Amino acid sequence: MPPILWASQLLVAIGTLRRKIRVRPRLLRAGAVTAMLLAAGAELGSENITLTTYYPAPSGIYTRMITTGDTYLARDGGAVGIKTSAPAAGYALDVNGKIHAATDVCTDASGGKCLSAMPSPVRVLSGHGVSPGAPANCSGTFQGGLCSGLWFQDIVFSQPFTSTPHVLVTPENISNQGGCVGGATDKVVAYPANMTRTGFRLYVGGSPDAGSCGAWNGWSSMGSAGWIAVGS
Repeated sequence: MPPILWASQLLVAIGTLRRKIRVRPRLLRAGAVTAMLLAAGAELGSENITLTTYYPAPSGIYTRMITTGDTYLARDGGAVGIKTSAPAAGYALDVNGKIHAATDVCTDASGGKCLSAMPSPVRVLSGHGVSPGAPANCSGTFQGGLCSGLWFQDIVFSQPFTSTPHVLVTPENISNQGGCVGGATDKVVAYPANMTRTGFRLYVGGSPDAGSCGAWNGWSSMGSAGWIAVGS
């Protein structure tokens, strides 16, 4: 026979239970959701549920997105456009702007090639050089407007080459200096030296014959020359 509880004892037990049992609202909500799922168990077991989502989810326009693992774009079709909302047809990637690569850019086309292995385009620069006529530009002794050696001028290319180019020099004429009058019998000398990626030194001058200059034979008056540099 179960024990008999008097009314006073029952009230004391209920009061004690009321003080000790506390149910938090969060746990109550979780319990309610669990009960609903259990109640619908038969329906969930008999039907297939398909959830469709997007990446990033939700779909939209983002000003910044960071991925910490593998990233797949346009995997099943379409194209990727950078700085364009209309990628060109027939290209998986369309970039509207410059592309910077820290090392190299390679392709599988034609057996596989990288930009670093492809020949550089040929560049051609040309110009004219005129010996300045200052004592500092005389490769020998300066006297009476003449130089015991050749005059020189340092030529600087408008844009450096990737490697030292080939330089060709063509003498043009000499000037009248120190009583030496330039003419058909005068000898014009010009050649390049100290060639680098950024420029070279142009030596140029005229050496009149004995009949034109007398005692000054063997000295050089100022001259000019044309030059052409070919490289990549």
